[in-house]
Amino acid sequence: RAIDVAGAAVGLALTAPLMPFIAAAIYLESPGPVLFRQRRAGSLKSVRSNAGKRELTFHEFEMHKFRTMIMDAEKHTGVVIAGADDPRITKVGKFLRKSRLDELPQFWDVLRGKMDIHSHCYRADEIVMLARLCEEFGIKVHTFQHILEGYKVAPEVKAHGANASILPDWWAYKMEAYDAIPFNAAIM
Repeated sequence: RAIDVAGAAVGLALTAPLMPFIAAAIYLESPGPVLFRQRRAGSLKSVRSNAGKRELTFHEFEMHKFRTMIMDAEKHTGVVIAGADDPRITKVGKFLRKSRLDELPQFWDVLRGKMDIHSHCYRADEIVMLARLCEEFGIKVHTFQHILEGYKVAPEVKAHGANASILPDWWAYKMEAYDAIPFNAAIM
């Protein structure tokens, strides 16, 4: 938790000067709230069986991002994944998504204790490099997210004492995931 608070505080301090300009650009192109809020599933709260089926319950929280779509973008379509040329995405929104600046308000969610700072590690070399770097500084990675090639370095992940999330990143599918999908879950 201390790493989350320190990381989020530094992140907010470094990016705070950009935020008024981002907010103004969003509002000038598409008047309305500049932040997008959405309920998200957080940590697992409970698992129970009901008629032979497992039911998972999660802690829910409200996630914040800079708005990248027109107002009421989901009013007529409902919640759908935005494609690359989705007409609901504004010009400013395209830039914010590409640069990941739309994610800056999530530092606040980390400070509130609703999210953790984490690292996506797709390739085996990235996983090992991050684990070794953290060990040099006395930091333990709690969970490697999207650890697509984790099966190639499972002993190293275990030695580091980390957990692993092996869900493939379907929204930004990568070719290196092609061989990972059938093998990763079975081996990890």
